[in-house]
Amino acid sequence: MPPGEVFGVSVDTGRALSVGEVAEALGLTPRTIKYYEELGLLRPERTSGNYRSYTERDVERLSRIKRMRAIGLSLATIREALKHESELDRRGARGLSPEALRSVLGSLEEQREVLASRIERMRRDLAEAEELVRALDSDVRYIRRRLRGASVEEILAELGRAE
Repeated sequence: MPPGEVFGVSVDTGRALSVGEVAEALGLTPRTIKYYEELGLLRPERTSGNYRSYTERDVERLSRIKRMRAIGLSLATIREALKHESELDRRGARGLSPEALRSVLGSLEEQREVLASRIERMRRDLAEAEELVRALDSDVRYIRRRLRGASVEEILAELGRAE
């Protein structure tokens, strides 16, 4: 890859770029870039005036994030993948080593198990909530009948016939 070009994006080497310049070069919004920073996906340096200052390495990392998002990877997966340095393979393409991929896979499998457990807990909670709604529906019908003048004895008699 030629100097000053990061994954097909031309950047001026030797000088740091502002968030606006990086956003324009990569086709991202400044807010997206700041969001990725908030998530800890990148940490640009700051100028003495506290402005973000992006190096070629930051632009490369953002470009990598953008490509991973484009193929549908979640931000959690991207965060995990970025913990590992990419390497050049035999063809000169960048990617994670088999060891790094195993590490990412292990972490993602753990995350998946946690989420699956949460889903199961939520299903149980949902079933309990639905049962409570059915009980409340019954109470609402009873109170509406009472407000329309039905006596307790009439309602109980009807319930006895329905069972």
